[in-house]
Amino acid sequence: MRILLTEDDKDLGSAMHDHLVAGGHAVDWAKNLSEARDYAAVVGYDLILLDVHLPDGNGIDYLRELIKELESAPVIILTACDRIS
Repeated sequence: MRILLTEDDKDLGSAMHDHLVAGGHAVDWAKNLSEARDYAAVVGYDLILLDVHLPDGNGIDYLRELIKELESAPVIILTACDRIS
């Protein structure tokens, strides 16, 4: 499975990346929305793991972009917050 992981937290991102790769998945790890956009523009993904709060924007806003612009891939939203607005 080809996965785009978008997570700015170094420790969490590293753990998720390593676990997914160990499971046999191909993983691109974007640490901000700019990197995620760059990856998504050239690579097709089977799954997108998307953090809500990123240093250069909001994951929910990016999800809206994905829905409009890209082929549909399942998206799992990640957040440490107890609510999103």
